[in-house]
Amino acid sequence: MNEETIIVDGIECQIYETTALEAWLAMHGLRRVLCGDADHQAPKTGCIAHVVARPLEPKEIAFIEEQSACGGFPSLDKFLGISGLVGVTDFEIVESTDLPGWDGSPNPVILSNPRWFIEGKLVPVPPDIVIQDESPATESRLQSRQVRRAARRAAARRFRRH
Repeated sequence: MNEETIIVDGIECQIYETTALEAWLAMHGLRRVLCGDADHQAPKTGCIAHVVARPLEPKEIAFIEEQSACGGFPSLDKFLGISGLVGVTDFEIVESTDLPGWDGSPNPVILSNPRWFIEGKLVPVPPDIVIQDESPATESRLQSRQVRRAARRAAARRFRRH
């Protein structure tokens, strides 16, 4: 093991120091791509330990406040209370991806299989609610908005438990 890795619940992981918002998004499967470093000699697959070690940026604070004002998103205070090891995701370094969030850097890192780190153990994250786009064209915007709010509330409830 070296300074860039850590053993989490028996699994060797690459350390990824990040902000509370980015870690929360990764744990909920909402952040699925990290931009890689072409010169870094890391393994092509493995696990990433998401460690909250950086303060929230002003644009992240504004995003959190906007989302929590809409309902169903954790408050800024919850994010400010997060530090240290949050969880682990599997990763694979690839040459290209169609996933949103990739800025075109040489080697996108695709994240999958998020697990919270709770009381010294890795705990699987329940799957997020996936909103299918199969609703009839006549569905009102109000109903669609209610479904999105319910999905955000469910994600927030899972976050509060962890």
